[in-house]
Amino acid sequence: MKRYLFFILSLYVLGCSYQKAVLLPPKSNGTVSIRDLYTIVIMIDGGRVDVLDRAVEEGKLPTIQKLFYEKGARFQTALTVFPTVSTPGHQALMSGLYPGHHGTPNLDWFSRPLQKHHDYLQPREVFAMNAQMFNFNQILRQRVRTDQPQQFFEVLEGIPTMSILEPIQSGATIVYPTKAPLVTAYQTKFEKFYERCDQEAIEATLDKFQNLPFQELPRLSLVLLFSTDLIGHYAGPQSERAIDNYIHIDRFIKKLMETLEQRGIAEKTVLVLTSDHGQHEINAFFDVKKYLTKLGFHNDQKHPENSDVIFGDHGTAFSHLYFKKGGDWKDRPTYQDLQNFKMSSGKTVNLIQRFLDHPHIEWVISSDGPLVTHLHRKQDHAVIERQWQKDHFLYRYLPDPGEDPFGYLQNPVIQKWVQNKLFIGEEEWLEQTHNFEIPDAVVWIPQIFVDY
Repeated sequence: MKRYLFFILSLYVLGCSYQKAVLLPPKSNGTVSIRDLYTIVIMIDGGRVDVLDRAVEEGKLPTIQKLFYEKGARFQTALTVFPTVSTPGHQALMSGLYPGHHGTPNLDWFSRPLQKHHDYLQPREVFAMNAQMFNFNQILRQRVRTDQPQQFFEVLEGIPTMSILEPIQSGATIVYPTKAPLVTAYQTKFEKFYERCDQEAIEATLDKFQNLPFQELPRLSLVLLFSTDLIGHYAGPQSERAIDNYIHIDRFIKKLMETLEQRGIAEKTVLVLTSDHGQHEINAFFDVKKYLTKLGFHNDQKHPENSDVIFGDHGTAFSHLYFKKGGDWKDRPTYQDLQNFKMSSGKTVNLIQRFLDHPHIEWVISSDGPLVTHLHRKQDHAVIERQWQKDHFLYRYLPDPGEDPFGYLQNPVIQKWVQNKLFIGEEEWLEQTHNFEIPDAVVWIPQIFVDY
């Protein structure tokens, strides 16, 4: 009977060592000892564990059931990052940094100093994030000796590694595709053949493991399966088409295991199945640009000099809004400025309240300097404050009397923290909130404004 190394299932969301100091690896002496062990990370973009569980219970995913559910180790309380979308999630997995600390805080973002809008869903910028990453921890931590985040592939310099359809690929020795996949892009965008993305990734992965010389087989591989995310947007994350795609992934994993058996490395391989974020159904549409235009703002993403607001508009149920203050992009509006915002027309408007008054907007979050964040959930309001201590931040949660946007006051431990206005470490916040509807938010939300 063959013995396999353990398989890991972490499909709900990512598990990363967030906000840890990223240190330069020791200098190589020119030779690297390569162990005969292999890790393959399969990322189902937009995968949901409840959908996977149900498909397994119905007997539709026999390979996943056998390898992960029966023989594997499962992480059922792992958490992804905020914002819960692809680009920040991939960067966090690869670098171990929060989105606000690695320079790519969203699917798109606006650089105030450069007055440039970056959109990673545009073909010209898909791979730009590899060069735009920045390690903000270096500013505060002397132990961090580089402002460049060290990603998995870079840390493994000198060892064969492989990136398949993964935009975060810096340092990988094998990268696919090497050219823009124009046919796949056309079929996906214009023919709505969303499954084609996974087909291309699967074909490339199997080809590499079947045909590469043994000494060139990658010790770490990251395979991105993007079709589940696309299908979820088009047909719904629980649709029959989405389930069919999980079945397609199950068959791929079976074929991959057969290939590893043939190459004699199945027993030396760790297989990781994970996701960057989940998806949820929505029943309302909110046109951000139309609403901002109605308020009197002008937006031109390509010409920020002619705009007074820049925002993300990718249908992900949230958006980052960048407002121009006093005709200058370099100045960030304070929380008080947003409550009494002076428009280019000369009139003033309470932007916080105007957004909260809209029936389709549940949350409005604003920074008020580098250490204070205000959050509104309809009528509830709270403040999150950060405090630097030695080499890490502490956080405290200050809801208004009788209010509790996160619902955390149900926890008696957090009640005491709030009553005594205590600053608490990130690990303690995670421990006390990981089972709440909005876990670890006291830590996640403020960090996004570091790179804002």
